[in-house]
Amino acid sequence: MKQKDSPRSASKRIVDIFLSSEIMADIVLLFRGNPQLIISEDHIASKVGKNPELIRNDLRRLVKLGILRIEKSGKQNWFGFDVEKDTKIQRIIEAYIRDYKGDDRYRKTDGIG
Repeated sequence: MKQKDSPRSASKRIVDIFLSSEIMADIVLLFRGNPQLIISEDHIASKVGKNPELIRNDLRRLVKLGILRIEKSGKQNWFGFDVEKDTKIQRIIEAYIRDYKGDDRYRKTDGIG
């Protein structure tokens, strides 16, 4: 039986996903600037200046997190933005960073910071 992650480890996993790719950040910023956008993988790649093959894994991760929705029409995948889910993920990341900064193990001991 698989054990459920603690809230902190689940938050860390989300933070790790976001920090794993600059392309992912570019994709999220594209949609945050245009939250009503419904766009194909090829067009997303063009907007972020990358080859579609380079963004595919990041798109899958964003869909898995729920930040992007995917709809198929024929052979084409169309992506849309879930503003509510993005806001929820942003709050999780903010809380994780606040907790991380408050953790004495990570405080500087040289008197700086």
